[in-house]
Amino acid sequence: MNFRKLSKVKTLFTILVFYLFGVVATSAAAVSQVTVVQTKDTAAYVEKLKEGQALLNSMNSSGTLKAWQATIAGSSSGAIAVVVEWENMSAFAMDSEKIQNSEEWANWLASLGKIRKILSVSLYSELELD
Repeated sequence: MNFRKLSKVKTLFTILVFYLFGVVATSAAAVSQVTVVQTKDTAAYVEKLKEGQALLNSMNSSGTLKAWQATIAGSSSGAIAVVVEWENMSAFAMDSEKIQNSEEWANWLASLGKIRKILSVSLYSELELD
């Protein structure tokens, strides 16, 4: 089975779904992909995240990468929430295609797999409070 081809089909389908969702959702709402991970080497993981932000910048991505570490969180203490935020669903969809087609990004993600365990991945749309 050609996993790369399958991955591209899944990516295109995902982009289409998110694009359609974006048309229905408020176009001004920010969108964040939140990945919660565990790592035994926080300092090394933070350095890898800096590489990720540099990769996003090199692809002219509009996404901004940030990270938070849980401190008073019971059994989740020490977990790291990695957030990539986009201005809206359209920006997320455009960046998704760039990112999914990047061999550099794929290699970077593979390197992360060696030092982290993914606990969850979610996509959030901002709720307007005013």
